[in-house]
Amino acid sequence: MSAKTPSHVDHQVGRRIRQARRAAKLTQGQLGDMIGLTFQQVQKYEKGVNRVSAGTLYDIAKVLDIPISWFFDEDEIGRHTSELQSPVPIS
Repeated sequence: MSAKTPSHVDHQVGRRIRQARRAAKLTQGQLGDMIGLTFQQVQKYEKGVNRVSAGTLYDIAKVLDIPISWFFDEDEIGRHTSELQSPVPIS
């Protein structure tokens, strides 16, 4: 996988951004204005087209008043990241 290609985790974070934004009854434009982005950029994050930087995710979490950990489903992420890790032999 290329470093610039959004991963499964990026797509999940995007879905969670969308879910939280809708729960807060904000449009993509309103959220974008609150964090200094265009609605198009918010849209790309939500679709998982673009990766969200840690700083931007922090800003989104702060505006939406949710913990940053909420964007990550540990079980789902764990299934996909474990596929990337090779097993370490136990000596």
